[in-house]
Amino acid sequence: MRSFTVDARSEDEAIQKARMALYRQPEFVKQVTAADDMRVEKIRAVSLADLLDRHDAPATIDYLSLDVEGYEYEILRSFPFGRYRFRCMTIERPAKALRRLLTRAGYIPVSYNGVGGDVYYIHSSLTDSYFAVQDERTTLNYRTSLGLLDYPSVEDQLHHERQARSLLEAASRDLESVIPPGTPLILVDDQQLDATDLAPRRRVYPFLERDGAYDGPPADSATAIEQLERLRHDGARFFVIAWPSFWWVECYPGLMAYLRQRYRCVLENERLIVFDLRAA
Repeated sequence: MRSFTVDARSEDEAIQKARMALYRQPEFVKQVTAADDMRVEKIRAVSLADLLDRHDAPATIDYLSLDVEGYEYEILRSFPFGRYRFRCMTIERPAKALRRLLTRAGYIPVSYNGVGGDVYYIHSSLTDSYFAVQDERTTLNYRTSLGLLDYPSVEDQLHHERQARSLLEAASRDLESVIPPGTPLILVDDQQLDATDLAPRRRVYPFLERDGAYDGPPADSATAIEQLERLRHDGARFFVIAWPSFWWVECYPGLMAYLRQRYRCVLENERLIVFDLRAA
């Protein structure tokens, strides 16, 4: 069972104020206070990726609409964008953290509904056909309406896409230099990279892993260490932390201390941290 916590600080100040204004409405307060028999029930949740896997969804999906009352970032934070691509999607009031995540994943905002707060995204692979009939004013209107003065332009995002591809190719060369072909490895990347491009000709274990599929980040360092050793006994020979997951270094200090004390770090740069698990 998964539980999520939303940090209000991760949302834009304007969105926070709008929510508080809603909560102060008499009708809203009346509905809440009138529910004397209100109770909290825990339910078993399934991730979006698991749902798509379960129903054999195609790798490219035409449209996604996501509106889950502020939990959009939690749902997409660990989504395997390298495995599934949405041609178009509508997200309600995406917080800044989510907007940055979507930019890294190759999605470009092209329209904003000021009434409902929905932002319409297209994948960068569609930009040529889309902007053949649209112009830069579409994105400019979106940025002006939402006040996203810090949001990158379409050209900036396409430049970012090229940089991301160059970064992935450089990281792949890094792995080639330290991990022999055919050697199984554990990859920590929050499912943000295409493992087949990063580590071709190698078996890649997602981390955490359950039944061969990605199972989200660990609850703590102890859990991470336990699962690392399980996969090592299963055949994994290297542990790779890629740059999208460098936040693990600070959030899981126990895991990092365990790795550095027990295994040899064979590569550490701005793209990857690699540990050799073959010699304990």
